[in-house]
Amino acid sequence: MPVRSGDDEKRRKLERGALIAGKYRVDGVIGEGGMGVVIAATHLKLDERVAIKCLLPSAKSTNDAVRRFEREARAAVKIKSEHVARVIDVGSLDDGSPYIVMEHLEGCDLGQIVKASGPLAIEDAVEYVVQACEALAEAHALGIIHRDLKPGNLFLTRRTDGSRSIKLLDFGISKLISAQVAEEATLTNEDSFLGSPTYMSPEQMSDPKCVDTRTDLWSLGATTYRIVTGKPPFDGDSMPQLCGMILSGKGPPPLSSLRSDVPPGLDAAIARCLTRDPVSRFANVADLAAALAPFGPPAAAQSALRAARILETAGFSANVPVAIVAPWEPTPSPVARSRAAEKTYSTWTRTRGARSAARHFRQATAALVIFGIGAGVGTFVLRRHREAASSASATVTDAPPAVVARDDSTAAPATAAPATASSPVPAPTTEAAATVVAPPTTTQVATQPTATATAKRPSTPPHSTPKKATAATSPGPTVAPKAPAPRKPEELFDDR
Repeated sequence: MPVRSGDDEKRRKLERGALIAGKYRVDGVIGEGGMGVVIAATHLKLDERVAIKCLLPSAKSTNDAVRRFEREARAAVKIKSEHVARVIDVGSLDDGSPYIVMEHLEGCDLGQIVKASGPLAIEDAVEYVVQACEALAEAHALGIIHRDLKPGNLFLTRRTDGSRSIKLLDFGISKLISAQVAEEATLTNEDSFLGSPTYMSPEQMSDPKCVDTRTDLWSLGATTYRIVTGKPPFDGDSMPQLCGMILSGKGPPPLSSLRSDVPPGLDAAIARCLTRDPVSRFANVADLAAALAPFGPPAAAQSALRAARILETAGFSANVPVAIVAPWEPTPSPVARSRAAEKTYSTWTRTRGARSAARHFRQATAALVIFGIGAGVGTFVLRRHREAASSASATVTDAPPAVVARDDSTAAPATAAPATASSPVPAPTTEAAATVVAPPTTTQVATQPTATATAKRPSTPPHSTPKKATAATSPGPTVAPKAPAPRKPEELFDDR
């Protein structure tokens, strides 16, 4: 860490364990620049980690630096975008130096990532830049121009759900550089340009006060160029040479000349950002986001849409992308292909399981319906059968039994002794009337009475065996007459 004699006492006051404003405990230094220092601290009452940016005494002596510092705090607190570091508090130290308390971020900036791992994947780079466009759309809608966009001010962190998010840092001209990275020609102090020359537009170099929002479009184009190719768009051996290359109006080499997988549409969009004439650039960050979104993930299209709506709400003209369809598919890396395969298999497994469950449910429902129909039909048939059986049983039970009526006044005694040869018994001469009542059949119970028949017994010789009466048959059951008993030979001679 560089040491400046005028700021030694201030640094000692900000050592680990020191208190700021009686409520923030210093945990360590995060980064230091030409005008200030950023420290990590803990809010004692809330037990929350924060980041505090303080001006150094050497910068505090310049009134412009103090005003720019205060303007940065006011600008940052007005922007409510999730892609801007949130401002929590402002105040002054005991010596009058102002400070800004911001949310503490875990991660690293894009400059560190490119320096450590090389160029980013095209989809990732586009996603990060479009998120920065969304943050800039809100800033531009409030009349705030960043004027110092670069990879070091795009901080990559993660949301609570694990997804990646870009935080735009350092609004205003008060510049702080991370202690872990020092890019060439990016240091900003009170004696240099208001901004970082490597990513500075020609008009900002010529007159920093006479710039508009399109200067941020140049810086975004230069930042995208750097994170995609690993090299800045303009690179000189000295500061004058670098500024001469930017002011000359000659564009940088195309992206496709440094990286073969860059799609033509992305190459053309970045080239348009880096044109010298501001009129030839995109009209606003929403138009730039809409041009870049097709080359990023689906979430990039949503960020571009939000950026356009923010500007339209503020009264600016912006082309709202109704539907963004990517005309180019990037070549996935082996890791990306493996993740995609795992995702596809997981989706297929869930879909197959859902379909199988739905099929089993339909089969079970059909079986229950069929079983219910069969049970209903069986119950109906059984009930009808029982009703028919009960009706038939009642009819048979109500039918009277067969009765044989006999006239006792004329009938012969039932206990008459049989005739023998020594003492023949004459047959009765009286006529016996026998009445036979047949039980009615099922079909005759309600329609016709029981038929009766009377048979008269004819007179017989004295020694003949009386004949039994024969009953006339009726539609019901009949009583068959018995055959006469055989006569003995002597009885035959007696008749003569």
